[in-house]
Amino acid sequence: MDPWIPHRDEIDEMVARLTPLIEQETSGRCQVLILDLDADYGTYHKTRTVPCFARFVFPSVGFDGYLSHCSESAAPHFRPLAIGNLQTRDFWDLFYDYDANAFKDYMANAVNLMVETHCKCDRKEHVVNDAIARSGVFDNVL
Repeated sequence: MDPWIPHRDEIDEMVARLTPLIEQETSGRCQVLILDLDADYGTYHKTRTVPCFARFVFPSVGFDGYLSHCSESAAPHFRPLAIGNLQTRDFWDLFYDYDANAFKDYMANAVNLMVETHCKCDRKEHVVNDAIARSGVFDNVL
């Protein structure tokens, strides 16, 4: 184990120690939160949560001008997964460049590219992907 990453018992101890302080500092003007997404969503050591909806929620522009699914996939080694090059096409043209009638195939292809490029979700993406999947809103198209 990495000595810089706390173990589960250390995290639980930190949360217990911080909770009274957080409650003390929370007011009607300022809400203070502590979240343990690893405990709440089982994200620790989990590579990705699919299907991935990050492209529709967290699109990101990389330093190279490519539109990517999220900040986690904005590096050049994820280029096969990129939505497109903003130096040659408009953001909105790229953002909506998918066939809604073939949405299931589009999403399946994206998952294959994520596996191929070793794309990994960060905690917010795990949580959003899981919440959208559990909502059932895409059950008839995926």
